[in-house]
Amino acid sequence: MPKKHLAAAEQLATDGVLTRGALRAAQLNQHLGARAAREGRALRLAPSTYLLARSPTDRQLVAAAREHAGADAVVTGLVACRLIGLVDAPDDGRVEVLVPPSRRRVSTPYVRVQPTTRAPCTWTLDGVAVAEAHRAVVDAALRLRWLQDVRALVLGAVASRWCRVGDLRTELEARARNGTALCRRAVLDAEAGAWSAPEAEVAEVAAGARRDGRLPPFVLNPTLLLGGEVVGQPDGWFPGLGLGWEVDSRRHHAADDAFDATLGRHDRFAGFGLQLLHVTPKRARLLGSGYGDVLVEAVAARRRARQPEPPDLVVRPHDAVVRELRLPPGLINRSSGPVRAFAWR
Repeated sequence: MPKKHLAAAEQLATDGVLTRGALRAAQLNQHLGARAAREGRALRLAPSTYLLARSPTDRQLVAAAREHAGADAVVTGLVACRLIGLVDAPDDGRVEVLVPPSRRRVSTPYVRVQPTTRAPCTWTLDGVAVAEAHRAVVDAALRLRWLQDVRALVLGAVASRWCRVGDLRTELEARARNGTALCRRAVLDAEAGAWSAPEAEVAEVAAGARRDGRLPPFVLNPTLLLGGEVVGQPDGWFPGLGLGWEVDSRRHHAADDAFDATLGRHDRFAGFGLQLLHVTPKRARLLGSGYGDVLVEAVAARRRARQPEPPDLVVRPHDAVVRELRLPPGLINRSSGPVRAFAWR
């Protein structure tokens, strides 16, 4: 086979993706993509799709998935999370798509095909059907192996208003329990009021000390009001003691403005006679259960000082209900019903 045919085939690639259909349409040998892969000039993403590069982007994975599983395949999982704007979705080099149960397609190392009888509601982004955030987040969480990663994804999605806790719970209850333990744990953290993985980890340590009888009851992310004025929203708070804690991560507190705001928030609490402990995620993870001892000592010192919180301080519990969801950038259409109603036939 003349090498010029292979060069001509490479000219047919769209965004680096070469398909058998494009080869046939150009009246070229449909096996040129396989030849390019054998020669190390392409990567086989699916039986009929090749990438003329070393590693695929999300856009190229989606193109391969649609060529392999059908143009109406719904992107879900980690790629969908990144497409709609979630920043805590790691890249495992694969794309996951949902298809109707009647469609028989094998999964590949780069394209995971999931037949489903529960056709999802979707967003349409650049002509591609993407599962709504709660479905995409649960699908993605089930592919992650570590609780810290699952918490970051699930809690980040709720805190940034991409999806509601109730929707995540409903999605989980619609599935078999097998393999869902980490995701269910993260949803429980969200229902308790945690907004991030580090917050959930510190709350877990505090809960352990609480079960041992060493700590009094506490609440997560309450709103503190004094004389009708908002004092702040600490990550954790011991009602009646005037003591709480805050997890200060580099992502949210290291920038100049954020750091100044953190110091200002600390001074504001002190001005009302309230105490706010600060810990970084790194230190909290380094101490592990030992951070519970730090909290125990702080509670004991607060009690010895006989410095209770002001009697008119109102501790309003965290409200886990997200009333207004965000929409992803570039949104073209949000379906009012299941994809099956207008796409799967």
